[in-house]
Amino acid sequence: MSRKNPYETPSYNQPFEPGPRDPFAASTPSSARTQGNPTGLAGFVLSLVGLTCCGPLSLVSLIVSLVALRREPKGLAIAGVAISLVSLVMNLVFAVIGYFTLAMMGHGSAGAGLELIVDYAIIDVEIQENGSMPASLDELSLPADRATDPWGNPYEYSVFPDGGDYKLISLGPDGTLGTSDDVQLNPQ
Repeated sequence: MSRKNPYETPSYNQPFEPGPRDPFAASTPSSARTQGNPTGLAGFVLSLVGLTCCGPLSLVSLIVSLVALRREPKGLAIAGVAISLVSLVMNLVFAVIGYFTLAMMGHGSAGAGLELIVDYAIIDVEIQENGSMPASLDELSLPADRATDPWGNPYEYSVFPDGGDYKLISLGPDGTLGTSDDVQLNPQ
């Protein structure tokens, strides 16, 4: 019976099998695991912010999250895509509901209601730039197409007695104030 010499040099024809004492056998973390996916994190955070406060940010977060899907790990990027899609669908639903609410409020004049919102924003900007509430729309430098409603009637503008706010009314298709087709967003 032949015994193997324990001090004998091993044959190089055998396959290498790491043993428990092999320093190269310990698992080393991959670079993706140590670096993470900062783009995925950014897309995820943007999607959360877009969900809670800002619709257009949801589109930005969707794009960032889709780009982040090209890198590992993909967990936050997938979550960012999902949240962004939910947010975009919610914003679309709210826009449709808002449109039909304005249509009902203005008795079929949703376009006038939407234009009234834009005109309110323009007037608010003008008020902030001038620093005071104007007594009439003539005091503002409104474009000509913003001084009239979709039917070509001039808006009825009045400042509340306390001077803190104003109301803007579209006379509607009949051009008469106080009828059922008037469009008003600030009913005080």
